[in-house]
Amino acid sequence: MNKKLCFQFLTMFLIPLVAWAGQSSPAGEITPSVGPIPGSNGNVRVDAEFLWWYGSVTDLSYAIKGKTVATGDAVNPAQSAVWTPSKKEEFDWSWDPGVRIGLGFITDHDGWDVYSDWTYFYNSVTDSSSVPPFNDSNLAQAGPYPLGTRAFTSTWFLTPNGEFLSRVKAKWAVLFNQIDSRLGRSFWISRYLSLQPFFGVRAYWSRMYFNVHGDRPARVNATLFSTSSTYGQKSWAVGLLGGINTAWHINPNWSIFANTSIALAYGKSWIRRKSSQLEIDQTGVTLGNLSATTQDTIYQTQPFVDLAMGARWEKTFKESFRLLFDLGWETHFLIDYNQLFRGTEPVISFTDLPSTNGNLTLSGLTARGRIDF
Repeated sequence: MNKKLCFQFLTMFLIPLVAWAGQSSPAGEITPSVGPIPGSNGNVRVDAEFLWWYGSVTDLSYAIKGKTVATGDAVNPAQSAVWTPSKKEEFDWSWDPGVRIGLGFITDHDGWDVYSDWTYFYNSVTDSSSVPPFNDSNLAQAGPYPLGTRAFTSTWFLTPNGEFLSRVKAKWAVLFNQIDSRLGRSFWISRYLSLQPFFGVRAYWSRMYFNVHGDRPARVNATLFSTSSTYGQKSWAVGLLGGINTAWHINPNWSIFANTSIALAYGKSWIRRKSSQLEIDQTGVTLGNLSATTQDTIYQTQPFVDLAMGARWEKTFKESFRLLFDLGWETHFLIDYNQLFRGTEPVISFTDLPSTNGNLTLSGLTARGRIDF
């Protein structure tokens, strides 16, 4: 009985294996190549893309807005109110144009292709918030303040959350460059579905700018106060890239594409902060005028996650050249890109300066034109 079962198992296993071996012989073709154009020994590929993207960074709220509320202290009427935070002030999205240019070659070696592209994108956004002037500088201590008195604080200044401000304005910008070089192959796995796995190298370099300014006017019990911090982060990294592109063909000309890739690049970031603050009392006497520069350098692995989806039209003309146009949506996610540091204590001498570890997202519409010849 055992011999019979073993024979049946070997028969079930070996017959498909032999059939597969016959199909995968050098003379067979399991996954027909999509390119090059029939009748050619190879094709040059040229891409040009217009980007309409926005950028956003997490953990970059530029101020905290709050107001005075009742303490509920019936014993000490002089401590009837205290300032409490109520809202984080965040940047809105801002859309800007970018460009991507690509150049490659499709070989006749099983349809392998080599390809490189360069992506350029610059994005900036400004925002500001203000409240009516208030009459006391130290709203953190309970006191007889009018209920509902509004004010701002911020962790980005020399004295993090140590001063109350009536106006805050901020600007953020990022300059992003990326070069990908990869080897891939496009092939059919069914009548209407083609895949392109690829691997290669990614290099990127970028600059991020962040400025926050806050102030308040002099009042009865409030000094004139003005403070500002300007941050700069320069980053570069090089590493490995891998992914897969898919095309779901509706007919010979139209298809829906969906692409994904990941990359791990190792590199360096330089972070620099220039801060200043000025305080003048009600009589015009300067109580403080301080400036300081703080720097940090970080070596780290920068992870990337890339996703894209859209509609595509393509057509081959007289077996001499192929045109392709597509319109889609892309999202590029850089994990822990934001390494700007900010304070934890309202005293300059004792505050720690941990990195924010915020994520950068670049996302938006992409329109591409391509020619293979």
